[in-house]
Amino acid sequence: MLTEGCPTEVHPPKNPEGNDMENEKKSYAEMFTELTGEFGPVPWWCWTGRMTRREMARQLSEMKKQGINEFFIMALYGLEYPSFLRKSYWDCVRFVLEKCREKGMKAWIYDDLNWPSGTAAGYLLREHPETLSSSMEIVEQQVPAGGKINIEALFSSGAEILYSGFRGKNGKILDVPAESSDWWKNPGTRFWTNLSGTEGTFVMLVKKTLDTILLSSVGTADSWKQRGYGDLLDGETVGKWMSYIHREYLERFSGYFGKTLRGFFFDEPYANRNKNASFAWTGKLFPEFRKRYGYSLEDNLGLLIAEDGQPETVKTRIDYMRLLTDLFSSNFARKVGEWCAENGVLATGHCMAEETVSLSGKVNGDIHEFIKWIQVPGMDMLSGCMPGTPLETFIGKEPYDYPLLMLTAKKISSTALYSGAGRSMCEVFGVRDWNCSLGQQKKDNDWLASMGISMINDNGLIYTISDFRKRALSGKHFTQPWWKHYGIYADYCRRVSMLASFAPLDAEVAVLYSSTSAHASGTCRVGAGAETWNETTRSRFMLDMLKTSMNTLFANWVDFEMLFEDVLNQSSVSGSWLECGKRRFSTVVVPGCFAVDGQSRKMLGKFADNGGKVVWLGCLPSFSYSEGRIIPFSSGKNEVFIPVEKDGKGTGKKLMAFITPSLNKNWEIENGKEAEGIWATGRASDGEYVIFLANHTGSDRKVDLKHFSAECAEILDVEDGRLYRTETEKKGE
Repeated sequence: MLTEGCPTEVHPPKNPEGNDMENEKKSYAEMFTELTGEFGPVPWWCWTGRMTRREMARQLSEMKKQGINEFFIMALYGLEYPSFLRKSYWDCVRFVLEKCREKGMKAWIYDDLNWPSGTAAGYLLREHPETLSSSMEIVEQQVPAGGKINIEALFSSGAEILYSGFRGKNGKILDVPAESSDWWKNPGTRFWTNLSGTEGTFVMLVKKTLDTILLSSVGTADSWKQRGYGDLLDGETVGKWMSYIHREYLERFSGYFGKTLRGFFFDEPYANRNKNASFAWTGKLFPEFRKRYGYSLEDNLGLLIAEDGQPETVKTRIDYMRLLTDLFSSNFARKVGEWCAENGVLATGHCMAEETVSLSGKVNGDIHEFIKWIQVPGMDMLSGCMPGTPLETFIGKEPYDYPLLMLTAKKISSTALYSGAGRSMCEVFGVRDWNCSLGQQKKDNDWLASMGISMINDNGLIYTISDFRKRALSGKHFTQPWWKHYGIYADYCRRVSMLASFAPLDAEVAVLYSSTSAHASGTCRVGAGAETWNETTRSRFMLDMLKTSMNTLFANWVDFEMLFEDVLNQSSVSGSWLECGKRRFSTVVVPGCFAVDGQSRKMLGKFADNGGKVVWLGCLPSFSYSEGRIIPFSSGKNEVFIPVEKDGKGTGKKLMAFITPSLNKNWEIENGKEAEGIWATGRASDGEYVIFLANHTGSDRKVDLKHFSAECAEILDVEDGRLYRTETEKKGE
């Protein structure tokens, strides 16, 4: 019997291979029954108010008492003393690190003031104004046939116009040459008349330096409301930013690195922080683009904002987005990750807009390519994730809940699998009201463990909730009525986080996230506010098909990993299996793909021709992008296409009907309706198999679990740590 809210694991005892960050070689059963300080929740310890060493020492003891062995030092708005990045701050950090060493605790460092990472509390921008970020903002004005517009009214004085054009109703862009236009040459008389004979849109790309005050430059007693943001596409800028944070810590506390001081956390860095419709820009963008692709982006900027879907438009957009991804990944994530590795610590953190296709592309490029460079890839899951809660939120028209967030979670945990990271992290439980309970945290934790997330960043424990802080911050403090029971949750968190990291999923199915399709389908014509996180028709369809495929598999207890084009391109085919490093798949599902990478296309074709299953879900691509050329897509004879049903239903059923017969599952859940809504995943090492079951349906359920791994099994209760040995009804079942 599965009691509501009670997760259980069925565990045939064998000899495994551990996979925590310390690489201890223990079985899961040993780790389960012999809990250590590893794998517990790692909260933000938010420094705010006027702090004293006596109270800091008391709170450290409270955390240790409730099973918290690690935490992040985070400087938060409302901080009065110590002064961030000044002597008093460094003195407090040293005090905490020494206390941690005495208590056997470990500290991580949140790498800026508030968020997003990238300003060093404003010091970077004030002392190095050359590091300020700019973007190419889209400025548009509808113009009727024969209509005249005042160009100067469309942008601020002194802004640099990079491009101007006219977009007709067919979406095609016609250049309006700036250098030969009277309105361009004569300030004060800049007018343009639509002589095309049809209504359309006058469009400009204007270079705009970000001139706003971000939270990472404001909110402490000695901040000065610095305007702007660092250009994180530029390696020199990132190096200067790190000199205020990472290198200061190394210079002052190198003796703690890799021991008491465990690593650094970055939070939502941006390639493009302009909240308006815009494209990321950096000083090396145009020359680097020409160097890589052999043609001029300056002469083809109109194709970035064209909406005609033509091959030259698709090519330019893919080339630009791939360059954006590479600049952001190599100059920020890779630089931070490699610096941490060189100095014996770990890097973790997460990106912005992870739940989307278009907005994620605008502000990050491709998240997988970015996050794979750090030792502990991460995500966030904030607010009221469960429908019907007081803080239930929406991304565009999408409820911010598990079906949408599966894209985020699987992208991160699968990236960690391919990159060899031992853990993957989620910043979770933040931006909630004061009534949120440990029971709600547990539900989210169960789901994250099912997704493969193995490090829980509990957002966050607040130093003080005095004055405005009780209304401005998340509902977490040492005065919560449930705080005295937090240690029960901490031990539970250890057990499920160990589960999520000890071995890979027993997955034969891969779901391909095509970054080429995301780049070709998306748009930068979106704002940063949640109400404007809208998708294009194609990117919306891609997102819908990703959700359909992943949630169908999860609901039917079919374990899967996400697959990425860079991983696929380095794979090999062995018989009817696709070998992706240490993982192998019999089936690849490609959801809502409008354009696909050419090398990936070849690999999928080879896989299908050798007996593997390739399923194009929802649509077939229009294009393949190969060696700088856009070519029409052609489907292979051994590949399957599953269209969307007219009523929007039945697509998932057809997917399951196609892939289920050939799956070699080591376990099954029976009982039909009784089992609906049960979360279940299986993980296999060389000598151990663990099946995780969690019931959050709202009622007790009786579920029959059939496994084919051993003659006996152990049932491990992750809530209280008890272990039960059972005999199967029949050998092998």
